[in-house]
Amino acid sequence: MSVKSCFELIEPRERMCRNVEGEETMHKTALILLGCVVVGLGLAALFMVLSGDETVAPEPPSAETMLPSQTSAGSAARSGGMSRVEPAAQEDSTITREEFDEMSEEEQNEAMEAFISAFWAMESGDANDAVVDDEYISLDLFGRPYMSTITEGEFWQLSPEDQEKAMAEIMDSCRESRRRIFEIVAQAQASIAGNDYVRAEAHLLSSLERGRELSANRDGLLITRLVGIACQKAALNEMTGMYTKLGDQRRAESSRAYLQDLDAEVEQMRQEAAAQSEG
Repeated sequence: MSVKSCFELIEPRERMCRNVEGEETMHKTALILLGCVVVGLGLAALFMVLSGDETVAPEPPSAETMLPSQTSAGSAARSGGMSRVEPAAQEDSTITREEFDEMSEEEQNEAMEAFISAFWAMESGDANDAVVDDEYISLDLFGRPYMSTITEGEFWQLSPEDQEKAMAEIMDSCRESRRRIFEIVAQAQASIAGNDYVRAEAHLLSSLERGRELSANRDGLLITRLVGIACQKAALNEMTGMYTKLGDQRRAESSRAYLQDLDAEVEQMRQEAAAQSEG
């Protein structure tokens, strides 16, 4: 066979291969165009959904929606009525969806029941009347005697049970302190009767200082301050009479002025207590 005949046999085959390759290229191009159309339609549908043109099925409520913190429920109750509760800021008391999903069925039921109870308690106002245990301070934070370590404000932050327990000890401590100081005043009276004025004055000044210690803290318990003032007045009354008898008018007037200051302090305490009870 000649070389020419070989080329004549090869050329039709090459043309056939080129035709096949062309058809494959066209098929690939068509597939690519079809893919672009599908992607374009998908993006168009997505933009329609985001713009609100299509109705999207609501997702099931999350654990945060089902179990909001009690602060959110309390806000709704304060606004009055069955108002819509806005999602609250994230708090430690909020149960997340992941935490809720990890709970057992029994724990989930308990959590939902607790949320429902808290919600209706807020709506009815019952929760506003109850004081959460976390709002109380513990009596264990204070040393003894309570009459000297607890302030008036701190006393009212104790739970009712701790208030009762503390007051029982405070009353005993106040009675004992008063008894001891009045015993010193009695010793001073005996010394005055025996004309031992130096010893009498020492006893009276000692009882005066002890009374001052009890009433020194203006934020302290009212009952402690009142006991301290009573002890000071007992000493000052004896001092006024003794200095008058001895002709020491300067000290007698000083003692009387001190008594007037104590009376003014008691009146101020009475007014503050009345204002707090009215408030």
